Amino acid sequence: DSTLSLQTYLTRITRVRLRLQQVANASDPQEMMQTLAQTVFQGKSVDLTDTQQYGSLISASLGEEWSGFGNTLFVQPLTQAWETVLLPSAASLNDKWRRSVVANWHTAFDGRFPFAASKSDASLPMLAEFVRKDSGRIERFLTTELNGVLHKEGSQWVPDKVNSHGLVFNPAFLRAINQLSQLSDILFTDGSQGISFELQARPAPEVVETQLTID
Repeated sequence: DSTLSLQTYLTRITRVRLRLQQVANASDPQEMMQTLAQTVFQGKSVDLTDTQQYGSLISASLGEEWSGFGNTLFVQPLTQAWETVLLPSAASLNDKWRRSVVANWHTAFDGRFPFAASKSDASLPMLAEFVRKDSGRIERFLTTELNGVLHKEGSQWVPDKVNSHGLVFNPAFLRAINQLSQLSDILFTDGSQGISFELQARPAPEVVETQLTID
């Protein structure tokens, strides 16, 4: 709704309450809680985060004088509910990232140049398996598992300001995926794998012959 109303908020909060009640009454509440969080992470369900944002807007509309009251009544209950759902599910998601991407990355590139001081080079086709846009393992994981809380702006991955509320992304994780995104832009400029460059020879005193070797 374009106009804030208490009735709309109550309708939304009732929907969230019934959803959480289903989780509490499930035969395996922990598993159902993780499933609920995954639907938010994946961008398939936004009831909880949308209602949380709506509550924040209503609280803000009360003005500074009533900010404490508004925060206690409209914001904190949903924040606590989201954190209860979020914390165990985030740990599960971290485990899935390590199994799906990190373990395979270490197997493919540990001890190989340029990721280590080594005479053994990393395989460029294998690197493409990880960093290629759209079909690479990293981008597939991010767009499948985190589509609701992480999105691309240009070539940079950034957290969604609304749906990622309460979810803390490790800055090192964001730096790493954005560095690999930039690498993908370089390697796949025209869609095919490769790096283009130009050389311009210049004369130098006493140099009569030059040999260029590309490994």
